[in-house]
Amino acid sequence: MSSKLATVILPCYNCEKYIGFAVDSILCQSHSNLELIIIDDGSTDGSATIINGFKDDRIVFLRQENRGKANAVNNALDLSRGEYWMLQDADDVSHVNRLEVLITKLEKERSLGAVFSGNDLIIDRETLAPRFEPRTVSKCKELIDQLKLPAHDACGLYRSDCTTLLRFDENLRIGQGVDFVLRFGELHKIEVVGACLYSHRVNHFSTTHKSKINNILNINTVFQKASKRRNVPYNPIKERHPLLAKFFPHRDKDNFITYAVESVAQLSRAKHRSKALATAWFCIKRHPLDPLFYKPLLNFLYLTTSMLLKITRNRQSV
Repeated sequence: MSSKLATVILPCYNCEKYIGFAVDSILCQSHSNLELIIIDDGSTDGSATIINGFKDDRIVFLRQENRGKANAVNNALDLSRGEYWMLQDADDVSHVNRLEVLITKLEKERSLGAVFSGNDLIIDRETLAPRFEPRTVSKCKELIDQLKLPAHDACGLYRSDCTTLLRFDENLRIGQGVDFVLRFGELHKIEVVGACLYSHRVNHFSTTHKSKINNILNINTVFQKASKRRNVPYNPIKERHPLLAKFFPHRDKDNFITYAVESVAQLSRAKHRSKALATAWFCIKRHPLDPLFYKPLLNFLYLTTSMLLKITRNRQSV
């Protein structure tokens, strides 16, 4: 196991309900040589009290006036001492071997600037929809060129010497991570390991979920910036049709169907059919009157049928 120091950056704003789980998941990492820099970005709840309850010399805890996540992360990067660094969102959870697996990959593949992992989702009290298939450097580059992320933006581990002059855009209150990964991927090689190492919480009270309009505006700003850098046409995301917004208002907060469809496909290919079906069934139970939430099940049935037909054809050809 590598003995290299890794920095974990945890920005926090009014997340007293979940911050304890996030901090604990880092302090319990199998790779223990780490520093955890926590930046409280002007919280007005009990987040600071919970953080101060952890007694561990690896924690660096700072508080500042509310300036946004990007500013908090940048301040932490300026303090970082690790050869590698990664983000930990205050309402998410890292799996115990996250650092160990990602550091091992970067130690082995010296040409990589960053390595990402797959993730699952925490929705209320359930954990579901794992994504765990690997993606090569060429596939990641292809996705970056299409303004798509190879993995969830919080799932990356970076070489510190690759981000010396690269910082988060403080003009963005939403989409800072997407913007950062796109800019990083234009400069350095990225790979995704075949493992689910991070749990992303669907938190309906987070900044991202509070205002769908601001979310779209900020993401469009990210895409506009990227298009300008690349000198290509800019295609903004459009708001949903008013009728869809009226009849299916829950789609603004429960926007995990894309994750679920991808997870069902990966689980099916890995022959974890019971888990794939459980993920599809969860989506239906969530909103049984919305046809969109049947999409994971339809994907499961299509893939299962295709697999059975292939087996049948192979047996007939023998």
